Amino acid sequence: MRRWRRPFPRQRPFKLTPAGWVFILYTIGVGAGAINTGSNLLYLIFGIFLGLILASGVLSDIDLWRIEIDLNFPEKNHAGQLCLIPFRMTNKKKWFSSISLTIELVGTLRGETVRLSSYVPTCPTRSASDRRFQYIPSTRGWFQATHVRLKTSFPFGLLQKWWTYPCEGGFFVYPPLHPVESVSVAVPSASPEPNHTANRRGDGTVLYGIRPYRPGENPKRISWKASAKQGSVGTSLSEGWLVREMEVDQKNGFTFLWPRNDFFAGRSLSEIEDFISAAASYFSSSLEKGHEVRLLAFVPGMGRPAAESIVEVASTGGPPENGLMEFLSLVDPFRFPDDAVRPYFKSWDSTTGPAAGPTTVGPTTVGPSPILLSDLFLKARPAHRSHEK
Repeated sequence: MRRWRRPFPRQRPFKLTPAGWVFILYTIGVGAGAINTGSNLLYLIFGIFLGLILASGVLSDIDLWRIEIDLNFPEKNHAGQLCLIPFRMTNKKKWFSSISLTIELVGTLRGETVRLSSYVPTCPTRSASDRRFQYIPSTRGWFQATHVRLKTSFPFGLLQKWWTYPCEGGFFVYPPLHPVESVSVAVPSASPEPNHTANRRGDGTVLYGIRPYRPGENPKRISWKASAKQGSVGTSLSEGWLVREMEVDQKNGFTFLWPRNDFFAGRSLSEIEDFISAAASYFSSSLEKGHEVRLLAFVPGMGRPAAESIVEVASTGGPPENGLMEFLSLVDPFRFPDDAVRPYFKSWDSTTGPAAGPTTVGPTTVGPSPILLSDLFLKARPAHRSHEK
């Protein structure tokens, strides 16, 4: 959640509305008529018109004064899907309500400016109004919010005044998902890696070892046979009892391999986006079926043109699947690997890059049954075979 509030900014820009320009022209005409005729009535009307212009500026400032905006960005969203960005507008004023406000959120997505707006008819004194922005992102990437703008034409619609607050924050826009065949169907030779243990302690089904009981542990894990053989069992659970320690079970899964940069050479931007969308769809489909998904990538060595390494894409925080989708949201195949995706590489050195590694794919380097994303993409789009040749 992000919060912005400014009591009274120094710069309060405004512009005249079409109705305001007409009103200004009428005011000038009435003033000229009052001077020519010397009519006190025209002078009175002229003064009222000037007072309305002044009151419009003052009341619009009061309308924007002491407004607090709380933005709650979503964690993620997919391109092409409706994204709701809720916010709360709080009126901190003691005596005046805020009427006819437009809240505008300005941000950028892949270099393009995005403007979202929401209208708030009224917000009474010392109360809050919950609203939301509606946004359908057209492409993947990171939506970066830059500032929040409060606008109003209250009370007479003669001028529009706005206050701007800088802000930070944003959310990932994942690639669009499309129905795809399962990996096993798309690549008949591909099969999930079987369940195996991770050779570390945890909640699993394979015995890791026997150790003394610790206070607070579940008594169901006590190994009665091992405790009886030891022969030093007391009446208390803390005296001589032994418990079974299990290994963590690894789920079955797939290992995908990101293609080398030459795969993307000569391809159009639409083909690149289709490839990334297909990769995201295969990842999502595999994860929904309970498989673990790993993504490996060929990375050229920094300063060593002939060197090449294979690195694993991992999450910088949160569930592992978030790291995969965030990588696909930010990756630019024409500049791979750039600064945006390097934080997602395991064992990456910011000065030297990855250590020089093998250039071949095999069980010792990427694990069993690696699946080339380029093969999945070409099988799904046979028309690209001629281009590949």
